[in-house]
Parts: sequence; C-alpha cells; structure tokens
Amino acid sequence: MHRLASLASSFVFGLSLTVTVAAAAHAQPRAHVDTVLVARDLDGDGITDYIVRESKASLDGAPRARRLAIYLGVEPAAARAAWATDWDDEYGGSTVVSELLPLGTSSTIIAVSESQADYESTHVVLIRARRAKMLVSHGIDYGEGYFQLRLEAGHAVVDATQEHLVLGGKAIDGTLACADAQRPALRLVFDPRAERFVPDHPRCVRVGSGSLD
Repeated sequence: MHRLASLASSFVFGLSLTVTVAAAAHAQPRAHVDTVLVARDLDGDGITDYIVRESKASLDGAPRARRLAIYLGVEPAAARAAWATDWDDEYGGSTVVSELLPLGTSSTIIAVSESQADYESTHVVLIRARRAKMLVSHGIDYGEGYFQLRLEAGHAVVDATQEHLVLGGKAIDGTLACADAQRPALRLVFDPRAERFVPDHPRCVRVGSGSLD
C-alpha cells in the first residue's frame, strides 16, 4: 500500500511539473519580424531563405530585445532559426548584414556586423545545405583594428588584425611582435571542401584609413 501511495505521489508531482513547464513555455513572448534584410535562395535548393531582424517583448517591462536571425527553407519565426545573434535590448537593433558573397550556386558566405558602443564585432557565417555555420568572429575595440571579407579570384578571403580574432571557435593568439605603429594581422582563405578558413602566416601591418598598409 505504501509503494502504491508513493507511486501515485510521484505521478501527481510529475504531472504538476509538466503542466508548470508547459505553462512557462507558453508564456514566453513570441518573436516578431521587424525587418526582412534578405529574401533569396542562399543554399541552392530552390527555396527562399531569409535573414531578418526580429524583436520580442520582455516579461518584466524592459525594452524589447532584438536580434538578427537566419531562417533556411522556412518562413521567418515559424521555426527555429538556423543561426542568430544573441537577444539584446540595447544594441540588437543595430546588427546588419555587412557582406553577402555567393559561392557558386549552392552556398553563401555572409558577414554580420554588430556595433556595441566602442566595440564592433563581425561574424562570418557559411550557409550550405540548409545549415548555417559560424566560421570566424572578430572584434575591433575603439577603432583599433581592421576586418574585410571579400572575393578574390573566386575565393572568399578575410584580411583582419589578429586581436579579438576567433577561428573555428578558437582564439588566435597574437604571437608576432610588431613595432608600436603596427599590429599583427592574418589573411584567411576559405577552403570549400573543409568548410573552413585557412590562415596564412601572420604579418605586421599598419592600420590606417580603413585599410591594411
């Protein structure tokens, strides 16, 4: 009899917990699409993909949080985003697509830039086969740095100062000693078979006028 009572108690507790979790999930604000930034086939499957800026209300009355999100093969906010920036109620609305580079007909590389006061970050994302994979992250603090993504002879290339550079999820340590007016920098070349950027040898560069000298 004691065992049956214990089982009944566990069942009631589990049911109560399930109902509580479901109610909490239902109470979460839904995302609202504010701006469609890109609407085109990005991975060559013949279906429109979307890059949007979206927002959601907070439960405590704080300002609406915003983010940039990528939806592949589905309508925006109708399913889980393939990739997205973090929700941010202060700087989320300033996130933009700074570069969009088609690689043939089946993949696209995009750069997403975020400005946060005196810090500007850039994320490089590969879109292929309904997947979005972040390959490179970079940051520029107080304007002291440089980042450029472009096509060169049909290859995606990144030129960037080495500080705040993250490649494949790993920070790239600046081991090269440079003169005071110069900074260590790297060139990264995209390898389509490995789906990653491959770094060249670091070099010292002078950063000025929006370019590497």
